[in-house]
Amino acid sequence: MRTSEGYVARSLLTRIDPGERVILVTRRNNVAELRANPEFRAAANVRLVGYDLPRWAAWWKKGPRGYGLYAYLWQVTWPLVLKRRRWLTRRLAIVHTFNFHNDSIPSLGWVLGRPSIWGPVNHNEGVPLWRTRDWPARLRRKTAIKARLRQLAWRLDPLLYLAKARTGLVFSAGSWVDSRLRLAGRKNVRRRSQLGLDPSILPPPTIRAPGGLRLVSGGRLDWIKGLDLALEALALLPESASLTIIGDGPCRGALGRRAENLGVAKRVTFHPAVPRDELLRAYLNHDLFVFPSAEAGGLAWVEALAIGLPVAGFEGPTELADMAAHLPGIHIAPARSTREANVAAFAQTIAAAIASQGDSAGRAAAARAHYGWDGFADEIQTAYRAFRGAPQ
Repeated sequence: MRTSEGYVARSLLTRIDPGERVILVTRRNNVAELRANPEFRAAANVRLVGYDLPRWAAWWKKGPRGYGLYAYLWQVTWPLVLKRRRWLTRRLAIVHTFNFHNDSIPSLGWVLGRPSIWGPVNHNEGVPLWRTRDWPARLRRKTAIKARLRQLAWRLDPLLYLAKARTGLVFSAGSWVDSRLRLAGRKNVRRRSQLGLDPSILPPPTIRAPGGLRLVSGGRLDWIKGLDLALEALALLPESASLTIIGDGPCRGALGRRAENLGVAKRVTFHPAVPRDELLRAYLNHDLFVFPSAEAGGLAWVEALAIGLPVAGFEGPTELADMAAHLPGIHIAPARSTREANVAAFAQTIAAAIASQGDSAGRAAAARAHYGWDGFADEIQTAYRAFRGAPQ
């Protein structure tokens, strides 16, 4: 499973108590890939069950067209199908649904008649218009339509209402999820995002000379990442400032043209995507990680912070902005009314972050402690034990 859900599921299942017997229900085409994964093969306590929609409906998953409907139907039907297998459901103690990447798709795990957990639940908010000015027109329309459909689902889908009411525990990634799913005041909600990392694979933080203006960003080059805004901010910074962009994606060409038009092309270096260990080592050659993305989550900034780099981003309904008050090294540009004003605020925030480098080792330690997968697994297992009534 190359998706974020697959990465989180593997990271959790390889760290929970081996005595836990797990049945993992996933799409049928994921089963062979999981069995071949060396990390997953170590989890001998996990049994894989492949489930797919009937063949007449399975064409939806071929490409992006209609995939949202396919994902919805898959999530709401697998518990109903499993419920008919009484020999299996009788053995279940807890049902945990991982579909965090779309909070407009309900969890029906509770229909199996066992204590149920949903989440971590998360997704991106609708993207503000000032961000989308230079996006392709088709992408702007598609993004707006998807945002509207999610708004309708949050308010009108009776299955979402039942999921909130019947699920034993909902892990909500942030206040933005609470607001749109109307979770405020519910006693079955706990704060937890899907973001996590393995500190053992991270290089040690390094002490950098003060005054450096070497900026870096890593990840897939999608429009939602906001790297066009980073280029515009770079044009407002001193000539000594440079930006390295590591990754591939659909807006790579547009970013190159934008750098040329802004007159900063000589200060921008594009590198293709590299393996994670190489990417993290590359971060160490820079002074600040820029994360201008509108994503609610995004693992790249967590990994950069965990190797000691300060991070700069925009205010908004995101985990980066939420965690600025709790983790050292996060610098957030205050929201403004226009694109130009937001970019100017971002440039000022970058300059201020560079001027106050602080303690890289302290930043790294705090991020590793908060986002380590071992802590994530402990929190999930604590919830499992609570449902089973075992001692904490």
